[in-house]
Amino acid sequence: MVLFVIGMTALTSCSKGKDKLIIGKWEISSISISGGGYNMDLTMEEFYELLGADAEDAEPIVLEFRNDGKVYMVNMDADVEEGLPYSIDGDKLTVQVTDEEGNEEYETMIIKELTEKALTLERTGMVEELDDDMTVALHFKKVK
Repeated sequence: MVLFVIGMTALTSCSKGKDKLIIGKWEISSISISGGGYNMDLTMEEFYELLGADAEDAEPIVLEFRNDGKVYMVNMDADVEEGLPYSIDGDKLTVQVTDEEGNEEYETMIIKELTEKALTLERTGMVEELDDDMTVALHFKKVK
């Protein structure tokens, strides 16, 4: 029994923390939306169609989390947008954004899943048009 407990402790101490696991490129593979009487699980093609966009012309949405503490949006041409500072505290991922007026704001999402191959980020907020909270979950697959 003692050897089992020691073995489990050793395995736990070797596991990567969220701040290390999130490093890399992540492509959104699907989106889940619930609240206000809605409950939808959409592939990216279905999501684009819902928005009225042509799914065949749409580029994948890829985020790259780097060791420099910034997250970048990457397109298929490997062009990288300006990085946004991010931090992880427990199960919360916070990204610093700048609004149109130049004010800093912080967007916080819950990390529902983070493994070496999968990432799910979830955010809940009030939607005035529906007069209800809506939860959006972004499901990512690791691409690099």
